[in-house]
Amino acid sequence: MAQYLLVVCHVTVPFVVMGKQIIGILLLVFAITSQLDAQNVTKAVRAEGKQNASAGVFHPISKYIERGNVDCLSAWFSENIRLEIMGGVSNCSKQQAKQILKEFFSNFTPRSFKFIYKSGDYPMEYAVGNLDSGGNIFAVTVLVSSDSTGSFIQHIKISKE
Repeated sequence: MAQYLLVVCHVTVPFVVMGKQIIGILLLVFAITSQLDAQNVTKAVRAEGKQNASAGVFHPISKYIERGNVDCLSAWFSENIRLEIMGGVSNCSKQQAKQILKEFFSNFTPRSFKFIYKSGDYPMEYAVGNLDSGGNIFAVTVLVSSDSTGSFIQHIKISKE
């Protein structure tokens, strides 16, 4: 019989484990903390967007595109999103869109990004920007819809200039 201290979310919990039960407990703890981390990222990103509300919804979105940070960008995705990337069109889930954009940014690492045009009014706004990936320039269009629960990206279009 072995005794251990387990730290989960800054709380130390003593426990005793016999044999191979430790593996099951560690897997459970990992699953719980991974879910909490994903929820915390989404909450932090949303809070940051609310703090920058005076700069508009496109301020944090622009920053995440420039960094190629799909994890933070995906916090703004609607549950179903339309992606048009270099001619390919996909209506996909939030998770599928996240994977598609991760692949795009791994192939075309952003060096700079800036929205150059914004238009629309509540509840639908869009912005067009230029993404430089070092040798490749892309036009990026982002359509955002807003309601009482927040603002969500409905459509992203990326086309090579």
